[in-house]
Amino acid sequence: MKFKALGTALLLTAMAQAQMSTGTGTTMVLDAGTGLRVNAPLVWQIPAGASVINNGSVVLGSDASLSESPGAAITGDGTERIQLPLAAPPTALDAGGLGGILTTTLAPGPTTFIRGHLPYTDYSGHVSIARWIHVLPAVNSGLNATFSLRYDENELNAVPELAQILHIRAEDNIWWTLPAAVNATNNTVTTTGLDSLGLFTTFDQDLPNAVVEPTGPGVFMVGMDPDGAPWLRVPAGQQVRSLEFFDNTGRCIASSAMTLEAGWHPIGSMHIAHGSYVLRVNRSTSIPVLCP
Repeated sequence: MKFKALGTALLLTAMAQAQMSTGTGTTMVLDAGTGLRVNAPLVWQIPAGASVINNGSVVLGSDASLSESPGAAITGDGTERIQLPLAAPPTALDAGGLGGILTTTLAPGPTTFIRGHLPYTDYSGHVSIARWIHVLPAVNSGLNATFSLRYDENELNAVPELAQILHIRAEDNIWWTLPAAVNATNNTVTTTGLDSLGLFTTFDQDLPNAVVEPTGPGVFMVGMDPDGAPWLRVPAGQQVRSLEFFDNTGRCIASSAMTLEAGWHPIGSMHIAHGSYVLRVNRSTSIPVLCP
């Protein structure tokens, strides 16, 4: 394990009140490829004027947590993480003080929370704030979750604070917009009614979830047969290689690798429950679909 102090001596003190503090005016650097594990039941305090640059990995024990003063949030290329058992539904749980605040109505079981600081850039070129939280529960459906992403104002990365829109990553650099509210007093962006969880961050606008082509004879289209079942039209000169259905939280609920040539093809055989979805064709073209 390797640490580096820049400018002044590194100060880490264990106190009787089960606290660990990085001293004001101190810079602590965790180098790439190194790790820090905090297993003791303590609060790691980072006061104003202190700086922690994590280019490696910080792992918190289940009874450890961070307390970062405004303007003193950890930065760097690395991640902080904690795993909690969550055998009962959590209420307003800020796991490890990482800033992912979770309430569910169903116990998610062992759940890992991972936080990072490098902004994401989606395929359309939009850049997120410099904080993301990835929530990985053992049970990831039917959660009816409320999730708040807490941020430090130094992490806004030129995104106007009140313009933040919460997104969940669908896959790679495809993001889905979530209905959410910004609370500038508490520095949170909150969404409700999530069936499942994933990787969250905020951008300054609703991101396109894929390249949606205009209607016309040369593009993919979805139509309904007389029984209301969906069919996909593959235009001349095109071919389908994959189909994916996403629900309104951005979760992929069904996918299939297949080959479909030009013409009309039934797609109801993928056994999608009644509701509104987005069908993604060949991982690039998205089409709204209503399944009966």
